[in-house]
This record gives sequence, structure tokens and C-alpha cells, in this order.
Amino acid sequence: MRIFSHSAYCVGAQMVAHAISPSAPGRRSGTAAGSALRRRAVGQERRPALRGLGRSALWLGAAAAAVVLSTLAATAQDAAVTDPEFYKVLFENERVRVLEYSDMPGDRTEMHSHPAFVVYSLSAFKRRLTLPDGKVIDREFEPGQVLFSEAQAHSGENVGSTVTHIVMVELKE
Repeated sequence: MRIFSHSAYCVGAQMVAHAISPSAPGRRSGTAAGSALRRRAVGQERRPALRGLGRSALWLGAAAAAVVLSTLAATAQDAAVTDPEFYKVLFENERVRVLEYSDMPGDRTEMHSHPAFVVYSLSAFKRRLTLPDGKVIDREFEPGQVLFSEAQAHSGENVGSTVTHIVMVELKE
């Protein structure tokens, strides 16, 4: 999901650039805009006081959006960051990351992503995975079962009556 990270960063950066650009299309720049606003024909309706804050408000909104989007893009995708109460990093090097995952019936995870991975089940459990497009996948595991999966993003829910307990090996290559 690096595409989302890059896209979110670019959208936020474009919003900030547009907000602070002195030559934004359709806008006057510098003091000419200020003096044009001060010159008013006799009988012309007075503009609301908040009108002059438009550019500042746009800039502040764009800056806030950029911060939120870049923070979301940087953290929302790593399962160990989005759901630290469930995921524990056991080992990591330049080729793999080994995670232990454990949750109780009814627990849910936030949307996150994994590179290609292998799961080794330590317990019997039932899970419901929801993919970003809304597709739902129900899975049941028995102790000792192994599953390989290509990279994917999902949120998860323990829909069974037992604890989910797995070891996951994420591949970095």
C-alpha cells in the first residue's frame, strides 16, 4: 500500500502548495488584491468580515489535512502500529519480520496491511477479514495450520468463541 502513502502525501502537499501559492489561478496576488478589496463603488454591498480570512483558512485547512494524511499514511498501514495491543514484534531483520498476534472473541483490528506473509496457528479460531473494497473473508484455523498469503490490506474480527493466537512471518523481499 505504498501507493496510498505516496498519494496521500502528494494530495496533502498539493493542497498546501495551492493554499500558499501567490499566483494561484483566478486570484490576485500581493497588494493589488488588498487595494482592489479596499476600493468599493458607492452603494456596493460590504463583504462579510470572514471573506478576507478565506486564504488563511484555506492554508490552515490544507496544512492540517496534509499533517493528518501524512500521519495516516505513515502509521495506518503497519499492523504493529495500528493495533499494538494485539501485535507484538518478536524478531525483525532486513528480510523478515516475525509477529505474534493474540486477541479475544469480539476483538477487532483497524485497517492495516501486510507484505506477503506466512501464518502459523497456535490455537483454533474463527476470523472475519474485511478488505478495503468491502469484500469479506471468513477463515477457520486449527492449531498447527499454516497459511501463505500474498500482500494484502484488511481489518479483522475474532468472530469465534476462542482466542486467536498466531505467529506471522512477513516477507520483506
